[in-house]
Amino acid sequence: MISIIIPIFNGSMYIEKCLLSIKNQSYKNYEIIISDNHSTDNSVELINKFINSNKDIKIFLNENNNNIGLVGNINRGFAKVNKESKYIYIICVDDWIEPNFLYNSVNILNNYFDCSLWSS
Repeated sequence: MISIIIPIFNGSMYIEKCLLSIKNQSYKNYEIIISDNHSTDNSVELINKFINSNKDIKIFLNENNNNIGLVGNINRGFAKVNKESKYIYIICVDDWIEPNFLYNSVNILNNYFDCSLWSS
């Protein structure tokens, strides 16, 4: 399994495209962990709408009570990672990935055991 962490702060303009790019992956064994850093826009509303309309995807939303900075927000995401996950991928809210990105990444990581980090 891959745990995908999305740290977000006021990312309402981007979150849907980011989430759709993950949803449209050919590789389906993943969970999405969204860590909201006390957004003041409608990011959380859009995320909840996506969660409610995509019950087949493992999505977890962590809402911080105050802004704890980017690193703190990413660390909150790490704290929620499923212990069954073999890989963790961090994607920024204003990024998206091509449909075979996770599939190709898993193949590379599974074949090159000395590889410990990958990035898009």
